[in-house]
Amino acid sequence: MRNLYLAVATAARRFFVVTGIPVPRFARRANRALGTALGDEKRDLRQEVAALARRLERLETMEYLDRIGRPPD
Repeated sequence: MRNLYLAVATAARRFFVVTGIPVPRFARRANRALGTALGDEKRDLRQEVAALARRLERLETMEYLDRIGRPPD
């Protein structure tokens, strides 16, 4: 959702720069409100799942190495 909004906002910004039309006040306020709502704090769910998968893989690897590296009791 955030990526789609950023693409639309970028296209609109380029349009207003090229045409020289002043940006309407409503558009500036809406952009500010949406930018806050869709802020950088919210990460893409796919990125978060991938990061968790990497952490889990690392933990499983560490546990396996501990298990095979331990001397028998």
